[in-house]
Amino acid sequence: MVCCFLMLQYAANQKFGLCEALLKVGDWNHARQLTKRLPEHCVFEQPPVARALCQLLHAVMEPVYRK
Repeated sequence: MVCCFLMLQYAANQKFGLCEALLKVGDWNHARQLTKRLPEHCVFEQPPVARALCQLLHAVMEPVYRK
């Protein structure tokens, strides 16, 4: 029940979707500007946004570990 509520909340909030899309294309600067305008941590509590952030961090850090 809680999961359905979170998904409906995510679907209704275009800012969450925009933040996810920005992170997926690697645009951390604009994603961070957007998150600063919202209540603290609410964006990164959304599973799709959190996954996009993890994927971006993985892409940035992987070359460091390869060295």
